[in-house]
Amino acid sequence: MKIHAWAAKGPKQQLLPYTYEKEIGENDVLVQVKYCSLLKADTFFIDNLWGDSKYPLIPSSEIFGVVIQKGIHVADIQIGDYVGVGYQVYSCLKCDYCLQGKEQFCTKQRLIEVHENGGLAEHIIVDANFAYKIPVKMQKPEFVSLMGYGLTAYSAIKHSNLIQGMNVGVIGVGNLGHLAVQILSKLGMKVTAFSHSPAKVDQLKKLGVSSFVNLSDSKQLETNEKKYDFLLVTTYHSYDWSQFIKLLKPEGEFHFIGLPNDNISFPAVLLADYARRKVTGSYIGSRQDMEELLDFAKDNDIKSITQVYSTEDSNKVIGLLRENKIPFNAVIEQSVVLK
Repeated sequence: MKIHAWAAKGPKQQLLPYTYEKEIGENDVLVQVKYCSLLKADTFFIDNLWGDSKYPLIPSSEIFGVVIQKGIHVADIQIGDYVGVGYQVYSCLKCDYCLQGKEQFCTKQRLIEVHENGGLAEHIIVDANFAYKIPVKMQKPEFVSLMGYGLTAYSAIKHSNLIQGMNVGVIGVGNLGHLAVQILSKLGMKVTAFSHSPAKVDQLKKLGVSSFVNLSDSKQLETNEKKYDFLLVTTYHSYDWSQFIKLLKPEGEFHFIGLPNDNISFPAVLLADYARRKVTGSYIGSRQDMEELLDFAKDNDIKSITQVYSTEDSNKVIGLLRENKIPFNAVIEQSVVLK
């Protein structure tokens, strides 16, 4: 079938109407897109920041929509179901990782913007195993980012084995970071936000932040040395990471889910001297993680602070994202019939 979408035809180019063909497989669902987010990461793919983008490139890896057709082997999802789709849209379900419930490490996985077209389109076709039913109360644009950024934050936090009451910090409180703040707070952590944007303080307090460190003031970092059990990096910006490692208690963890564009370096002695600190990272999450997050978010009303735009505004949104002028989340409501 023909799918009408918006695509960049080359690096740093405008999004233009684009049509491609794809058939529904026996294990697939056809989703009529209702909402899809545009993220800072989408601009990196469009601009070929990592050097492996393929064009035409259709962005958006966080999608809500309604199933309007399904393959003959799809049993658990019905036509009319409201579903969410994220970055990963296929795994083999047979390898050791898949059998352990770690589908995100499958060597045959397929990902939006890497192997598959994204959700800035009228429809998307995905393996039904990676389409998740969305509760009625969450079928709103502010919950779309649970499918990608929310899952990334939740999985990182879950597998870091944190204990209620720990002192934790989130470095960077944009779209990814402000979801992490909510998850940590609802899990009973004492959360500090690290940011260059003091204008966000009031909003962040409503999300569960107990203290704020202004990254423009180096003295505020110095006064927090050896205070934190866990620091979560959600930013794409680069810093002198030594100053953050010093904030960790002995046996504290420094965890990356944001991807700074420059190489990361710091003196190794900061990990060992009177410490045993560790630096870790993680990557999206499993299908079980996704289901857990949806339940957790439903019970705790975890959602993004969201600005909703029409499809015609997609290029405007990409421009604002490049200039870091969208403080949290931008969602496109699919409202234009493309031909």
